[in-house]
Amino acid sequence: MAEECILIRKKTVEEALSSSADLKYLKELIKGQQIVLIAEDNLGKKLNKAEIHKKMSDFFICLKGKVSFVYGGQLINPWEKDEDKNELRADEIQGGKEEVLEAGDMLIVPAGQPHQHNGNAYLLVIKIPKD
Repeated sequence: MAEECILIRKKTVEEALSSSADLKYLKELIKGQQIVLIAEDNLGKKLNKAEIHKKMSDFFICLKGKVSFVYGGQLINPWEKDEDKNELRADEIQGGKEEVLEAGDMLIVPAGQPHQHNGNAYLLVIKIPKD
């Protein structure tokens, strides 16, 4: 049997983002969905690891807050993520472009492109498989 469709109305997202307790509800709605997730950035505490997805593009939609992205350039001293050989990680990117996303802004990072982010934001992330 096929999985059920999941409808999430804008009003539901807005209500969930107005209270961090309600964010759990949104996460439960999309639980188990490998290609869609809501990520809570690390709230500006430290820079996330840089990464490259070999077989997936990332479509980021900033739902709330601000997040700084560095993308493009080169990973410095990359390593393969242990549990996923289709992903490279590194501590930093050299020669990338930096942009700040605010609520409503979107960024598509194609498969094979380095990217890294840091901020105080909630991000809707849609994974797009590479053909």
